[in-house]
Amino acid sequence: MTEISGCKLHAFFFAFGEGDAVVLMEAPDQKTMMATLMSTASSGAVSIKTTVLVTAAEAKAAMEEAGRLRGNYRAPGVG
Repeated sequence: MTEISGCKLHAFFFAFGEGDAVVLMEAPDQKTMMATLMSTASSGAVSIKTTVLVTAAEAKAAMEEAGRLRGNYRAPGVG
């Protein structure tokens, strides 16, 4: 499935704990990843939980944007 959708499988680990396996995959974009996960989960054979990973550069850009937006935010109920 990963090759058909254009995704890349980086690692597959069996695990103890909440999940039986941890898979590290990369997709060209979030829509492709969602479609891949939906088609896999729709088989009913697996239950999938996802975590989107963010690079340090992406996090830095988001923090800078949050700093820019911060002065415009008002908490609910605050005049």
